Formats: sequence, C-alpha cells, structure tokens
Amino acid sequence: MRAQQHGKDYLQQVDNVLAEHQLTPAQFIELSAKGSWPLLESMQPVLSVTRHSLPFLPQPQRQNAEQLLAQTDNMQQVVGPCLSAADKVALQQQRQRLVALATTLPGVGLPDFAAMQQLNNGK
Repeated sequence: MRAQQHGKDYLQQVDNVLAEHQLTPAQFIELSAKGSWPLLESMQPVLSVTRHSLPFLPQPQRQNAEQLLAQTDNMQQVVGPCLSAADKVALQQQRQRLVALATTLPGVGLPDFAAMQQLNNGK
C-alpha cells in the first residue's frame, strides 16, 4: 500500500502517528478501516439516491457512479463483519468526530461527497 502512495505528502504524517502511538502498519490499517465505518454509514442516503438514479445518468457519469458504489459496497462488506460490539459502541460515541476528521484527511480512499452529489445532480 505504501508503494501505491509513494510521493504523497501525508506519508510522513502517517509515519509520525505510527511512531507516536506505537502502532504497526497492520494496526493502523485496521484502525483506519474501522474508523471509516461512521462515514460509510452517513453516506447511505446519498448512495441510495445514486443507485436509483443510475439508469438516468449519461454513460460517463454512470460509470463513475458505479465505480464509487462498488468501492463503498466493498468497504462495507470488508469492514462491517470485523466490527466487534465494543467497536460499534466506541464508533457511535465518536461518530461526529470521526466523520468530521475523515472528510478533512488527505489521501482518504473514500468517495467524495461533492462528487457523489454532482453525479446525482447530473453535473
């Protein structure tokens, strides 16, 4: 994964977090994936509208929307079963904070809300 992100400015920030909190890369990935759950949940209304509007979108926009939907579906299928009851409680308690943080982080591999809204508005 690091090779895919080579040259990105935020890699040093990731290294700093790993060192500061004594996390292994695997722990960081797990924490990041679990921390993305509230954002994935909050996107469901937009994703639902996108799914329903697919037949009405021009081909290029439909392809982009299908790609975004497949990405979020995959993330939900991977992350959801990994969440323990304690994870769900902690994530619910920190939901607003995690959603706010996720929308400001560089390199976050989640679909962009603005892009989803543009797709739904036919732009």
